Amino acid sequence: MIKIFLCLAGLVLLSFACTGMAVTPHYGATNTNPVPEYATIATLAYGGGMYHANSVAGQAGNALLQAEGRACSHSVLWLVAWGDSRLSTAAKNGSIKKIGFVEYEVRALGGFFYHRFCTVVRGET
Repeated sequence: MIKIFLCLAGLVLLSFACTGMAVTPHYGATNTNPVPEYATIATLAYGGGMYHANSVAGQAGNALLQAEGRACSHSVLWLVAWGDSRLSTAAKNGSIKKIGFVEYEVRALGGFFYHRFCTVVRGET
């Protein structure tokens, strides 16, 4: 009975498509990850099974890069999550009125033990 429960719980965890790894985009579900290549099981091929760190450039605008704002969300064991990594929160944290550049940072320890996703915004105050 415990094995069945653990298998079902594992399938439920793998079915979510947010800032962590998910398998559902392969089956037609919407990919809500701002860094699309990190929303599939293919992230295991990126290496860093023990530790992984990467930055991915996002949108670019025409504002001067005077200030930087950062907003991060965290998760532990895919069970406990906290934080706010919205673009608007990052801009607010940096007192940015006009966005010039967006960058996404991904850090993971052991894939799912600890995961941090940050949105970094640079622009005019």
